[in-house]
Amino acid sequence: MLNERALGAQRSRISSLLTSTERPGMNELLAYMVDGGFFTSPASTRYHGCYEGGLAKHSLGVFDELTAFNNRFKFGVDANTITITTLLHDLCKMGAYRPTAKPGSKQPYSWNPAQPKGHALLSLLRIVRTGVELTELEESMIRYHMGIYGSQECMGDKGEFKMRPDGMFKAWNKFPIVRWMYFSDEAAANAERVEEDIKH
Repeated sequence: MLNERALGAQRSRISSLLTSTERPGMNELLAYMVDGGFFTSPASTRYHGCYEGGLAKHSLGVFDELTAFNNRFKFGVDANTITITTLLHDLCKMGAYRPTAKPGSKQPYSWNPAQPKGHALLSLLRIVRTGVELTELEESMIRYHMGIYGSQECMGDKGEFKMRPDGMFKAWNKFPIVRWMYFSDEAAANAERVEEDIKH
């Protein structure tokens, strides 16, 4: 669990980082995140970050991991791209989970049936609907941040979901940092699980 001070610190850091990109539409997107409960949402129902503020903490963890990888391996990717993709890759989880009605439950959150379908694609849709434009690289980093687990998620011309399993491999070849986005997401989630196991 995170206290009010920790929740506030996470919100302040994320807001500052996103604002620093000076990307048009970012203020509107931040207002949308506040209204949608991004900063108090959990990251999952049981796997990692299953507590208030878990989503923001995970997003910052991915930011720190990918920033370190980018500095170490010299991908030459702009810092604003790292900021936008890592902090917004799981925007799809905003509103995805609701507190369980069972007191003392080992699973304090459950899936919200009113949540729209989609994961990475839903994150992309939520970002662009607020007016923030993404580059091809940024879209690829968010779309394929789940690696093979999300490689088939694709939207068709009529808004339907379609299969496109080859997209991830093309993106990995064109933009090597796309695969490191996946590694960063996994590394952050694993670090959270270890931290939570130690506390329990």
